Amino acid sequence: MVIQEKKPEITWILGLLSYFETQSPYDLPDVRRMGFDVGRQVVGLYLAEMLLKYSLDRYGTPHRAHHNLLDLYLKLPRDLRPIAEQKYNELLNAELEWTWEVYESVESFLSYLGRNAIKDTRYFWESGIHHCAPGYSILIAPQELRLLIYCLLIALHGFPEKPLERRFKTTFRPLE
Repeated sequence: MVIQEKKPEITWILGLLSYFETQSPYDLPDVRRMGFDVGRQVVGLYLAEMLLKYSLDRYGTPHRAHHNLLDLYLKLPRDLRPIAEQKYNELLNAELEWTWEVYESVESFLSYLGRNAIKDTRYFWESGIHHCAPGYSILIAPQELRLLIYCLLIALHGFPEKPLERRFKTTFRPLE
């Protein structure tokens, strides 16, 4: 007997989103906070990967079994990427007064994350993981990742949103 696998509807991702949104029980001085944020970022990166792959599937765009988020993003139909970039910019300006320049756009964010951001996050202390300069590994920044996830949910999957208020003109600082 052959069992045919069927990909579930995208709504299962909302459970993963709830898990990602869980707030840390630890305050910043507590070293366990780092472990919580690493776990949250791994879940968020997986969520971003699934959102991109579901969108590619919907448009019939083939994609290999890999974890390169930038490659997946660049495979999206050309008319979708400006919509995602605009939504990301709106989210930044609604929530952040400033952030690192690597988060300036969806494309720059995904480029910064590299070929396998989930692995690089899981093993952030290992040598050879250099995302900004030698000796510095990937940023553990689930809050910035949260904006990317909501951008993908809204722009690619029609996730409902509240009207956004532009509170800032987000500025970007060099990461080095």
